[in-house]
Amino acid sequence: MTAGIAGRRDGVVRAALSDLYFHSAGLVGLNLLWGLGLTAVLFAALLWSPLALALVPLLAVPAVGTARLAARIVRGDADRAVAGALLPGRSTTGVTILGGIAVLLVPAVLTSNAVIGLTAADPFAWLLGTLAAWGLAILWAVLLVAIPLLVDPWRAHRSIEDRLRLAAAVLLANPRQCAVMGAMTAVFLVISAVLVVVLLSTSLAIAALAACRIVYPLADRLDGTAGARP
Repeated sequence: MTAGIAGRRDGVVRAALSDLYFHSAGLVGLNLLWGLGLTAVLFAALLWSPLALALVPLLAVPAVGTARLAARIVRGDADRAVAGALLPGRSTTGVTILGGIAVLLVPAVLTSNAVIGLTAADPFAWLLGTLAAWGLAILWAVLLVAIPLLVDPWRAHRSIEDRLRLAAAVLLANPRQCAVMGAMTAVFLVISAVLVVVLLSTSLAIAALAACRIVYPLADRLDGTAGARP
């Protein structure tokens, strides 16, 4: 399979589910690892244990591993080993954990500002809360575009800064598509959270596959690499 899937949303969903079916062992295994980590974090949080804060950044490792394996599947890469997707290298793992810390702190600050601002009686606080809520939405869209490009095997030789610049270009060139992707993915994950087994076993993998299916054709067209490995 390649990244050249039709832009229709139902086509992307079908392709993602097909990818999951044919590569379920690795994808579900990584998703389950992330799910077990999430369960441990929630259990520690219920006990008011500081261990919860220490464990949250580590969730980035299986999450990025799931995205990396999804990227290799979508790109048709021959290397689809779970171990390689999970721990490709010490330096990469360190960057992933640091990124996990940043992704934890920024949404936490924005969420608290949104909740405090939107529940306050001060109009200025409402403005700040609204801006924080928009910040959360924008951050979610940025992550959905940036992560597939950061783990793209076709762009592994390029610097992180270069891939982030391409992610920004994709967002600016396709705001509507990125907004729809962000909204649909968020709704899907919220529904999956109600169906706990689905969230812990397959939801992350499906979201990663769908994001890759949407982002790669957009990025390839901007990059001039559509249809062929550079």
